[in-house]
Amino acid sequence: MTAGWDTDSAAATVGGVVGALAPDAIGERWTAPLDGRIATSLPGGEQRITDLAARTVALAGGAS
Repeated sequence: MTAGWDTDSAAATVGGVVGALAPDAIGERWTAPLDGRIATSLPGGEQRITDLAARTVALAGGAS
């Protein structure tokens, strides 16, 4: 049985939703070190979070 082995994914999802709903509630202690950047293993590596958000909005058909 492997129950509970993937709890980090659940925590990441909850953190992402809370951050999207109340970004000011997170506090600079956690956000300042990111400096608006995110690094992934996807092609392109480190990216600006605002650039990724604008691309997402554009793909969804909204204004960027």
